[in-house]
Amino acid sequence: MTALVMQTYGPRCHLCLRGIRLDLPRRHPDGPSADHLIARKYGGTNDLGNLRPAHTRCNSRRGARPLTAELLASFRRRPEPETGGPFFRDG
Repeated sequence: MTALVMQTYGPRCHLCLRGIRLDLPRRHPDGPSADHLIARKYGGTNDLGNLRPAHTRCNSRRGARPLTAELLASFRRRPEPETGGPFFRDG
């Protein structure tokens, strides 16, 4: 089913919006998985319409939590660039 989800929706994680490497096994943290929009715990089905592509890591991190704007924002925050600290400007 994961392969069909990737073919249907494309290899981009619906949670973090980054590309999914299809050459990795599903058990790899960056590998492909099919995430349930409505978790099975809450009555969601395995129908294609209820599934979206996700990294295994993102899918596991989300768990069965409902999709909210706040949850999606937490996945989509970009880490700060590693610059050695904040920039300071001489006054």
